[in-house]
Amino acid sequence: MNETTIDQSEKSPSVGTPGNGKPAELKAGRKSKTEQVAAAQPAGDPVEARSRQLLVAMVAFRDGDFSVRLPPDWSGTDARLAEAFNQTIAQKQRVSDEVARLSATVGKEGRLKQRMTLPGAIGGWAVEVDSINT
Repeated sequence: MNETTIDQSEKSPSVGTPGNGKPAELKAGRKSKTEQVAAAQPAGDPVEARSRQLLVAMVAFRDGDFSVRLPPDWSGTDARLAEAFNQTIAQKQRVSDEVARLSATVGKEGRLKQRMTLPGAIGGWAVEVDSINT
């Protein structure tokens, strides 16, 4: 799993680098995740910077990017928020991976007795697992 930690020290690149190592122009009008994080960090107010980092991470999660993580080195309530967010997004990644596995084994291979497993699932997570298996 490829994870991206939102770090206050990240700088905003002007071009992206694809897998071949050559610079590629970013899509016009769309900022990269790194640029969004950098733009979310005002120089003076650390509370505002953390709120903006949280917003960028939540928007990435909303848009289906399960690789983004908040920094684990925050303190106090911010640390608990970051930990809860990181655990939530990791759980959603596990659900997504398990659904993809089921798609392959049941839908493509025809192994109809396969079931979704998500150890420790509670609440809505457990309902989702049960619904998929039913």
